[in-house]
Amino acid sequence: MKVTINPQEINLNDSKQIALLQLLCSLSSARTCLGLYSDIEAGRPKLSSQDEVIMLSMALAGIGESLHNFENLVNKGIIKKPINCSQELEDSWNFINSLEIKELKKTNLKYLRDKSSFHFDPEPIKHFFNELMDNNNTEIDLWESSENDPHGFSPLASLIISNTILNVTKPDKNRAELSIRVYGALSYIVLDEINQQYNLRIIQ
Repeated sequence: MKVTINPQEINLNDSKQIALLQLLCSLSSARTCLGLYSDIEAGRPKLSSQDEVIMLSMALAGIGESLHNFENLVNKGIIKKPINCSQELEDSWNFINSLEIKELKKTNLKYLRDKSSFHFDPEPIKHFFNELMDNNNTEIDLWESSENDPHGFSPLASLIISNTILNVTKPDKNRAELSIRVYGALSYIVLDEINQQYNLRIIQ
């Protein structure tokens, strides 16, 4: 199935239309990272462990970025909860606005977005090395390359990022499931808004 849109319908001066397309791009970026991390993309080799860590971090940060932008747009009145909506849409709005998700955004999603994915702040790096210096005196691989990967990668960077995910944001199964549900609920809200905005065409 495909859903098509006529570009002539898009009003570039309409802040709501642009905001919806911004959210669509943000959610699509998060979906790609989730897909690469969970290895659901068909016909490609499994990611290396260091790339898996980075994809997980980017996926969670992407969901955090989408949620942060969505909340800003709602606070500005650009996007509003419909007065009459389906039960599924009502549930999605209530879930996104719940205290549980506000806490998840603050401690996990937005933390990774601000500190160790899109931006790399000093605090997670200092946290990693403070722990390391207290417990370990061995050398760490800074950079590694091979015939298959001549450009190379940094094992150290992957360790710093994974330390942030594991020891700072302290993920568990419930938080992981909540993060995926945030992605699903936001996607449902955004796609419903787009459906209301345009005369979309479905091709089977």
